[in-house]
Parts: sequence; C-alpha cells; structure tokens
Amino acid sequence: MDYINYVKQYPMMGQIGLGGGACSVSRFSAGGEPVPDGSTYFGDRALIAGGSTPSTAGVNNVEVKNITSTANSSDFGDLLNSYYSGVGASDSVRGLVAGGRVGSGVATDMIQYHVIPVQGESAIDFGNLISARWAMSAASDGTRAIFHGGGGSDPAHMTATTQCQKITTQTLGNATAVGSISTAKMMTFGGSNGTRGIIAGGTNNGSPTNTFSRIDYYTMATFSSGEAAEFGTLSTSFTHGTGTNSGGSASNTSRFLFMMGGYAPSGGQSVSQQCVYINIATTGNASDFGDNEDQRRTYLAGFNNATRGGWGGGYYNNYVDNMKYFTIASTGNATGFGDLGLGQWAKQAAMSGAAS
Repeated sequence: MDYINYVKQYPMMGQIGLGGGACSVSRFSAGGEPVPDGSTYFGDRALIAGGSTPSTAGVNNVEVKNITSTANSSDFGDLLNSYYSGVGASDSVRGLVAGGRVGSGVATDMIQYHVIPVQGESAIDFGNLISARWAMSAASDGTRAIFHGGGGSDPAHMTATTQCQKITTQTLGNATAVGSISTAKMMTFGGSNGTRGIIAGGTNNGSPTNTFSRIDYYTMATFSSGEAAEFGTLSTSFTHGTGTNSGGSASNTSRFLFMMGGYAPSGGQSVSQQCVYINIATTGNASDFGDNEDQRRTYLAGFNNATRGGWGGGYYNNYVDNMKYFTIASTGNATGFGDLGLGQWAKQAAMSGAAS
C-alpha cells in the first residue's frame, strides 16, 4: 500500500496496535503520518535493513517480519543507499537506520527512516549524525533515540569513540551530542526498557580479540551530559573470561537479552551460541538465559515485541538465512520462526514497531 492510500484507508484511526496486545493512543501529523504517544518503542512488526550477503558487501534491501508468526520475512522497501553495519531504532511508527558502511568500507553519517505501517516505500532522509559512524548500538524510549559509540571515518574506519548522540524521532534534523560511554567502543549491545538505556560488550578497534564485558546504563530522559554508569558485567560463561561483541539485542520493559556474538578465548576468536539477560530496573551481572540450539551466530540483527526477542540471519563460517526467537519472560532455548526472504544475510540494522 502506498503512503497516500494508507492515509485514505485510515483517516480516523485513533489507536496503533503494539506488541503484546497493548495499544497506544495516537494522532496524525499534518502530512498524514501516524504519530506515537511516546510511550512505546516496539511492536509486532520488525524491519531488517541493509547488511551484507555472500555476494554483496552492502545491500539496500529492507524486509518485514511479523514477530508473532512463523512465516518468512518478505520485501518491505529499500534504503536510500546500500549499507551494512548500520543501527536501527524505533518509536513504534518510524523505523530509523543510522550510519553504516558502503561496500567500499567508507562510513556514512546518514540517518533515514521508514513509516513502519506503510509497506512498499523507499526510505526518507531524516538528517545526519555528528560524524560518520558504523557498528553503533542504539536505545529508544518512544520519543528519542540515542546512538552509542561506533567505528569512525578514519582510513581504517576502526577508531571507536565514547560519544553518544541523540535525535528526537518525530523531528527531522541532525543528531546532537549527549553523554558518553565509559570506554571508546564499537560493535556493542544496546537497547532500552523505555526508562534506562543499556550498552554492553563491544570492542575498541574492531578486533575480535580485544573485547569488553562491562554493562553500562543511563536514564533516557536525562542523559544530556556525563558518563553512563556501571551496571554490571556479562557473565563469564558468556564471555569466556574476555568480552563479547557483534551480538543481537532484544529488550522489553523488564528484561534485556544479549544474544550470541563473538568472543576471544586465548587470544583467538570464537562465536557464541549462548544468550544471557539482565533485569533492567536493577543492577548486577548478567545471568544465563538459554542457547541457540548449538548454532553459533555473530553479526546478527536483534529485534523484539513485548514477549519475543528474535533475530534474523547472522554469520558463522558462512552467512545464514534463518530466524529464531527467545520468549523473554521465561528462560530457555531458541525456537525457529521462519527464514529471511532475501536468503543468507548478516550485518543488518533492525527495529520493530506497529503493523497498522
């Protein structure tokens, strides 16, 4: 459905269905786009955007996945350009992709977005990051999105930063500086429960043998300056005594799931099949959650609704094409729920929002 017909079909719409059966009272902007109430940052429709395939370093594909269904993902639209290692964020209506790298490896400062309920459209320019970044993580609370760290635009594109930057999701424009993280990092885990933003793991120079296990947090509404505080650490069983990077993130209002990723045992590199979690409202170390059924993954795109934390694709010895999920409220192993329509795919951005 195109954008104009979407507005014609839903001219009096007052609510947007959100994850887990919740609803958010919404209004329309002058241009006809639904506007969230600012209370929810996820929903039942996931978008998976950009990334790499076995034959192409950067793609502009965007696919849509119904998180409540076991059906495969399908074509949704296109990014403005072909990127990999961008980061996704959402306010349940706008799905944003920030930064990333083009096929040649050069980082971009572009921020772009889709209207998540509107399928079949190309992305829309939102603004720019303070500087070109890739391999960031992000957190959103339904009103603002905060992007953490990331690799730079230096010749090797591997110089990480402590800088965090913010946008207001319903206001087009460039990102502005907010607080910082404890260590210059890229390839981190990131997300939010709507109140606290979480950053964990990562590497400071893109090396899989130089990783971190620390978990940091901050208050989404007030993180204008200062440094994120220490929350705890990823569990030793998850990091194997070192750290973890390039995994998938999923969070609802209570729990945050750290899903798989790469770690560095004895100076080498390996890939995890484990998932660990924290209760976001408290502080402390991560606890074991479950496994990806003996299937290791890194460079995966994490997404969630209120009950499921899922991911699509990833990499281990080769690109993979399946999608799986964990039930956030109960510890246990992953369950399959379809394949990526594009096929083997990794290094994507992902976010979720309202389906209608």
